[in-house]
Amino acid sequence: MFKGVPPMPSREVVLLSGEDLLNFLKKYKLLSEKATAVKPYFYNGAYVDELTPCEIVGYFTAGEDSCVLAVKVDDVVFGVHCDYFKEMQPKKKRVKEES
Repeated sequence: MFKGVPPMPSREVVLLSGEDLLNFLKKYKLLSEKATAVKPYFYNGAYVDELTPCEIVGYFTAGEDSCVLAVKVDDVVFGVHCDYFKEMQPKKKRVKEES
């Protein structure tokens, strides 16, 4: 469950879906090059007490090698740096244990 109110980024969200989202996730190595669908993602940081399913809905900023993702948890969208987001993704075993 989401708790608290994250600071709102000063930029607007660039929303992505379909092929655009797949290509974006592949570019930042959040998805394998061979993937044909978005995989489940999880958030485990400020504003939650436990591993929580989330959705990447787009981005706030994007550079050559890094970006600030627009992550949606419990209908709240906030920014998470892509490298930090990658680190918080659990191993498959942990996801099965907590399901």
